[in-house]
Amino acid sequence: MKTKKLWNKTIVTILFVSLCFVSMTAFTPYAYAEDETEQSSTPIPTYNPNNFQAKTAYLLNATTGEVLYANNEHEPMTPASLTKIMTLLVTEDKLASGDIKLSDKVEISKKSWLTGGSKMFLEVGMHYTVEELIKGVAIVSGNDAAVSLAEHISGDTDAFVDEMNKEAKKIGMDETTFQTVNGLPLNGKKDVTTAHDLAILADYYIKKYPEMLKIHATKTYTTILKHKKTIEQPNNNSLLGTYEGMDGLKTGFANYYNFIGTAERGGNRLIVVTLGSSSSSKRMSTAETLLDFGFANYKTYNSETGGTILQKLPVYKATNAKESEVALKSDVTYTINIRDEKKVKIEDRMPNYILGGTKKGDKIGEQVVLLDGKVIAKSNIVTTEDLHRTTWFVSIFHQFALTFTQLVEKVTD
Repeated sequence: MKTKKLWNKTIVTILFVSLCFVSMTAFTPYAYAEDETEQSSTPIPTYNPNNFQAKTAYLLNATTGEVLYANNEHEPMTPASLTKIMTLLVTEDKLASGDIKLSDKVEISKKSWLTGGSKMFLEVGMHYTVEELIKGVAIVSGNDAAVSLAEHISGDTDAFVDEMNKEAKKIGMDETTFQTVNGLPLNGKKDVTTAHDLAILADYYIKKYPEMLKIHATKTYTTILKHKKTIEQPNNNSLLGTYEGMDGLKTGFANYYNFIGTAERGGNRLIVVTLGSSSSSKRMSTAETLLDFGFANYKTYNSETGGTILQKLPVYKATNAKESEVALKSDVTYTINIRDEKKVKIEDRMPNYILGGTKKGDKIGEQVVLLDGKVIAKSNIVTTEDLHRTTWFVSIFHQFALTFTQLVEKVTD
């Protein structure tokens, strides 16, 4: 009899300890369900060097940060009007800080009026807003407009150039020195940069001020002159409207033809820099073929769409449901190089159950897309209904059922 009682106590003790152990481990935050994508293998495109008609070039995927093509990218070159992207960046920074306003009226100086090269044809004594001058720089590449902005912001062009060089160092343009506000060589002053640095500048500028692309994508701009006369000038980016997704950025010419181009397709943005072409058509054809090469290397995938029901999960400590559906809150879209198609993994990170008191739309986990262990896309996993909490007394029984279920799962694993 004593042996039987001792045996019963032993069994109870074992069960009690087991239940306590499971209770402590029952609330593991996430369950990881890995699913390596089974995507078809696609031949990786290569760039035909016969299409290259520039001294130096650089192709950057701004979405992923990958460099897809580089040729003499550290060769010192004169940017010409590509300098104006830095002029615009400094101007936008001053607007963001409140130092100037778009509505500020800027009086045109004699120095601005005398500036040569591409112009807005600003006239001495007239007033233009900062907004108008920004458009004149971005669309028609007005050298005079760049001088007027510099004088308004810093008092004179030399002080503004100092601001440009400080900004260049801050964002990592270590191979660049600016001496002008517009890229126009004058009195021995000449800007020096590289395709690599200009790609850094374009990437930073676009990401910080994406709204500027709407201006850069404008095909023409009309300047109002004295006596209400007007002059309409075209944007020199001939790929606008002809190359799918093209929305910027800047052309330049000194002794050779330069270009910073950017285009976006399906959420994938590329930046191309070509410097040192012998004609405008050659710089554009080189940029176009490089962009074609870049877009051919990338695909955009949608693993799931927002609202997709992922599964039903058990519900504990709720009065109105024993199980409930969970869904993705938003689309899970990602862009990758086609060479990485089979490296992608998708994980649903969520608990094995839901507790009462959870409301519709509450986040209970995430679906993440990983490439080489790095999260490249994700969406919240949310509940699809309100789950009303039980009384504390009933929840005790639910807790026991939950603990028992967890114990069985551990035993049967």
